Amino acid sequence: MKYVLLLCCSAIILQNTFGSVAILPKNDTLRAMLKIKDDECYDDLYNVGRIPVGQKKRIPQICATLTCNSDYDIDVTGCGVMSVEGCRVEDGDLKLPFPDCCFNVICDEK
Repeated sequence: MKYVLLLCCSAIILQNTFGSVAILPKNDTLRAMLKIKDDECYDDLYNVGRIPVGQKKRIPQICATLTCNSDYDIDVTGCGVMSVEGCRVEDGDLKLPFPDCCFNVICDEK
């Protein structure tokens, strides 16, 4: 039960810190077909390709990163936005690294 609570709390903290988090499970069939080495992951969803274990790569044209885990799953971390009264969301600058490229929340002063 403690582990379930810890997992839930960790997910909430990550959600509030980074905004969006997802996991792309490894694809053993694709790994075998492409002869992916045991020290890297392979992403075909965002066309990032090979990612060394423990390394991050930015997704082109999206403010998010992919991280290759030791189990060859890939963590996807992106921006999150909350709706707040009196505030608006402006696009981030995709030329900047993650998370600096995330949306900007601009609030009117009261």
